[in-house]
Amino acid sequence: MAQRDGAGELKHYANRIARVIQNVDAREVLPAILEEERLAPVLVLTSASFKTSSYLVSLLAAVPVPFVIFGECQPHSPAHCVIDAIATLGDLQPDAIVAIGGGSVIDTAKAVSMALWRDIKSPDRLSELRSQPTRVNSGEGEPGPRIIAIPTTLSAAELSPIGGMTNDVTLHKDVIGHEYAIPRSIIYDPRALLDAPRSILLGSGVKAIDHAAETLCAGSASGYAAPLARQALRLFARALPAIASAYEAGRQPARSDLAEAQLGCWMSMAGPAHGAPVGASHALGHALGAICGVAHGLTSCVTLAPVLRWNHDWCISAKREISEALDGHADERAETSVARLVGKLALPTRLSELGVTEAQLPVIAAYAFEDRNAATNCRPIASGQEMLEILRECL
Repeated sequence: MAQRDGAGELKHYANRIARVIQNVDAREVLPAILEEERLAPVLVLTSASFKTSSYLVSLLAAVPVPFVIFGECQPHSPAHCVIDAIATLGDLQPDAIVAIGGGSVIDTAKAVSMALWRDIKSPDRLSELRSQPTRVNSGEGEPGPRIIAIPTTLSAAELSPIGGMTNDVTLHKDVIGHEYAIPRSIIYDPRALLDAPRSILLGSGVKAIDHAAETLCAGSASGYAAPLARQALRLFARALPAIASAYEAGRQPARSDLAEAQLGCWMSMAGPAHGAPVGASHALGHALGAICGVAHGLTSCVTLAPVLRWNHDWCISAKREISEALDGHADERAETSVARLVGKLALPTRLSELGVTEAQLPVIAAYAFEDRNAATNCRPIASGQEMLEILRECL
């Protein structure tokens, strides 16, 4: 978290990540971490779509300690996956959780770790995981197990102590979190991105652009976070089209492009991961994910440009910065730059392309208005009706 006092002094409070290791081979780094920290046994979490991938098979072959694998994590981190993962352990007490996947897998790992700290094994106690006001370096002793994350998308969930867990009954996405729920170690292996579906990988890159853009628009990014947000946008403007072009040509994206995108992902969270607010695009994304099951990366593809347009008079300077980073020239119409980039990636730009109907918009708007990120949008949002105005621009 970054704050300024009355004299303009910057105070930055670090989170609980111990290390980030970028552009490496996880088959070499993960075993070294497990042995160095004497972590055994471990619980491995991944998704049903990833558990048989050649990447995961080769990675697990290199793990030098006993492990149990739960390979049924699902999109939007439903609560029953948390209980099922814990049941997989039986009486085993893991020293670490290795989360190999995108945002849903990593959010599930956060919930599982918090549940294990509290000896929660039944659905009726999962409400105890709901996030309280986030503390940073409170002095509380480190609980175990902690998470080691190997991200397979660019969602950046690994860089936040906060996550989402979908209630199986209400389908409402509960916000969960704890200062130690953030992964202790993050391994950015470019090879880990190669098994992600094209739309998921590129869409998650747009989600990271959303992190950076809304950080700048909030107007409260520190002198530390704002330059990193701008650099993240520059990296994505080059790397994402290069990755898309490789897919179109039927070849594997270059390792250097994938590594650059991961670096941009890390930089994009310099603000949000340390307390800088984001806004309506994030709020709408959470609502669309919970109600319509839309992947968060794809929600940013359709919401960010309309939100930038709706916020125009409240973030003109930030919009120039966004446009300059994405297009190379300062233009206050950043929504055009965002839409142009999404078009280059051949991703959806309208809610109708994602199967969302006009009849669903009032429910989505009401849900989004209650999201905590709606309250920190740079242009104040006074009602669900104003949120509905933005949604209609997305349709």
